[in-house]
Amino acid sequence: MNGKGYTPKAEDATLLARVIYAESLSNPEDFAAIGWTTVNRVGERQFGSTLDAVVNKRKQFQPLEVGGGPKGGSTLWQETANPEKLTGAKLEGWKRALAVADGILKGKIADPTGGATFFVASSVYKRGNPGTLKGYFRTGLESGILVDSAYVSSSKRNMQNHFFVQVPAKRPPAR
Repeated sequence: MNGKGYTPKAEDATLLARVIYAESLSNPEDFAAIGWTTVNRVGERQFGSTLDAVVNKRKQFQPLEVGGGPKGGSTLWQETANPEKLTGAKLEGWKRALAVADGILKGKIADPTGGATFFVASSVYKRGNPGTLKGYFRTGLESGILVDSAYVSSSKRNMQNHFFVQVPAKRPPAR
């Protein structure tokens, strides 16, 4: 489904919805982009061959890292462990995240990111200006390993999601 041999399992929709909800509840405009960026990692050697492996790989998704451990994670991540307890706007957000995850995994929602495998929430990043980011993203953009995705968030919030495509390493020419 993602061009890397990934075939979703029945339980993947709930897991993907948990990532979407925890990573982007405040920016629902980006639900499909967050979901696809996660799915695009499946089958990449550096991330894992299953959605479960991708999601549970250390230091990949900030909401899972906060607090650590199986019962750790951000408040939003913990909430999705028992979505039946959600009410109001959070319940509506969960239902939408689940619908988007299901749509992605059933091939009904196309990838708006053009194959992005990375995203970062930032209030200061200026598209095309690596100096407005720090760490891995700055280095990746400066070195050309990462490029801005064609997708641009439509969110009007201060903290926006920015998506990046990883450029494949060039192989030396065959002799």
